[in-house]
Amino acid sequence: MLLGLIVIIIEIPIIVEGPEIIYVDDEPGEGPRNPKENYTTIQEAINNANPGDTVFVYSGTYYENVIVNKRVNLMGENRDNTTIDGMGNDDVVYINVDKVNVTGFTIRNSSNNINKAAVKLYSTHYSIIANNNISSYHYHGICDTMNSNRNIIKNNNIFSNPQRGIILDTSFNDIIENNITFNGGRGVSLNGPSNKLLYNNISRNGWDGVCIGGTSGNLVKGNTIFSNPLYGIRFSGLGDNNDIIDNTIFLNGDGVMLWSSSNNDILSNNIYSNTGSGIYLGSYSELNTIAGNNISNNVNGVMIEHPFGNDNTITDNKIWENNIGIKLWGSTFNEFINNNIWANKYGIYIGEYANNLTLHHNYIINNVNQVYLDKATCSDIVWDDGGGEGNYWSDYFGLDDGSGGRTAGDGVGDTEIPHPIIDYGNGYYQLDNFPLIKNLMLLYHGWNLISIPLIQEEQELTTVLAPIEGLYDIVQWFNATDAKDPWKHHKVGKPQGNDLFELNETMGFWIYIAPPGGTIFFYNGTKPTDNQTISIHPGWNMLGYPSLGDKNRTEGLNNLNFSKDIDAILSYDAHAQKWEKMGEMDHFQIGRGYYIHSKGKKTWEVPL
Repeated sequence: MLLGLIVIIIEIPIIVEGPEIIYVDDEPGEGPRNPKENYTTIQEAINNANPGDTVFVYSGTYYENVIVNKRVNLMGENRDNTTIDGMGNDDVVYINVDKVNVTGFTIRNSSNNINKAAVKLYSTHYSIIANNNISSYHYHGICDTMNSNRNIIKNNNIFSNPQRGIILDTSFNDIIENNITFNGGRGVSLNGPSNKLLYNNISRNGWDGVCIGGTSGNLVKGNTIFSNPLYGIRFSGLGDNNDIIDNTIFLNGDGVMLWSSSNNDILSNNIYSNTGSGIYLGSYSELNTIAGNNISNNVNGVMIEHPFGNDNTITDNKIWENNIGIKLWGSTFNEFINNNIWANKYGIYIGEYANNLTLHHNYIINNVNQVYLDKATCSDIVWDDGGGEGNYWSDYFGLDDGSGGRTAGDGVGDTEIPHPIIDYGNGYYQLDNFPLIKNLMLLYHGWNLISIPLIQEEQELTTVLAPIEGLYDIVQWFNATDAKDPWKHHKVGKPQGNDLFELNETMGFWIYIAPPGGTIFFYNGTKPTDNQTISIHPGWNMLGYPSLGDKNRTEGLNNLNFSKDIDAILSYDAHAQKWEKMGEMDHFQIGRGYYIHSKGKKTWEVPL
């Protein structure tokens, strides 16, 4: 007979100690604090911590130099009143192990030694320095060195550091994000590759905002960089393939300077307004792309200088209200394509030994001097794309009618008179043999009072304004026939309450342009072949001017008498942001909208 075997298994629990919170208080036993006030110094707590523990530090001032050599979370109670003061000795917080988090402190007063910092990361990876106030008083705020990588420096106030707020010295793949840095020397130095500098406020530093030194593959995006007396962003040499994107850079000495073999860098969608040059390409800066930037209120919008500032592409930029829009000096083989260049003292200034340049499909509008050339030394400048299309000039009045042997209506001037590019100093000139003819108007940021002079067969509002889709926010029109509710609106993104759905050539209307620097509106439609008829109602009317040419007040009113039929005509200068009252010798202008006050019901025959 077999007896059953009963086996009883007793489970013995395995106790694993998890991460603990260790408390530090410089005045133990005072106030309503956690009773676990384990230590009075931060260093004692770290020395007795296990990897993964949190060292929580109550508010107070801790005079010590902290060495973090274990993977811990170092957390202050409040960054404004939890202070680690290094007393002018060594690094204040020194980290030489991976995966350390430091948050919630004021960290200040490191040694008067160029190699020391308020926070130093030494051969450290995956650490986070966040939500601190950091001041060395002597040299650097945060120094990340010895091939550290993949650290995060975020949401810190970094100030009163005489040398550098943040320096990444041979460190790579770090993220520096949402910090505020203003210091005696330089805001941020990137001396290692593949770092990301994102959405920081870098201002009022003594030298530069950002210096990228001899390194590649960095991304500088979404930062506000201003009031740095030398440079907003400085490339100090031997660096390439860096991306400078979506930054606002203003009131610096120069906005961005590429110097000494800064190659293959991309500068795009930035805003520049500085006391020197918006973008400065110096010696041996080659193969860079400058695209889609707003560049205004600089001495030079874009400056490319010898020697060997060559083979750069400048395209799709808005360059306006600078002393000189684009200045070239001793540089060669650069291309300028599809830039909007307007309202500068000099649109393009080509100085000595600037050769082998290509410029086409640029829109050169209302500059005091469209182009200046240095006769003696400029050569091999091409003003078209090689396929029969050049640039648009606001002071070119040729026709696109086939008279020059080209096809009528192909968008290029057909008269035998090309546009001259003149040196205003000695009379030397070159020719743009294929000046562009375009139906366009310049719209400024903010409110513009405009009309479309061509007949609109398809009058649906979004179709008429399709060429500037995404660039306007609001369209408004005053309907003189609706006494109870004359103002009609179209608000982008707000489908409820809109009551303006169509636009035509008889209407003047307000349009709000969102992008800084405005835009060029390439409008469509059919040229009128005879006088256009517009009904005018008693009182104020908001009207267009569908004509082929500008005419003075008397000629433009045509069949109407100014004092007898019309007693006031107003327009709005969007550039100067002021109203203009039309006088006898003032002109109706194509593309403008007008407020016209009528003494009665009239019919206006707008002359061609």
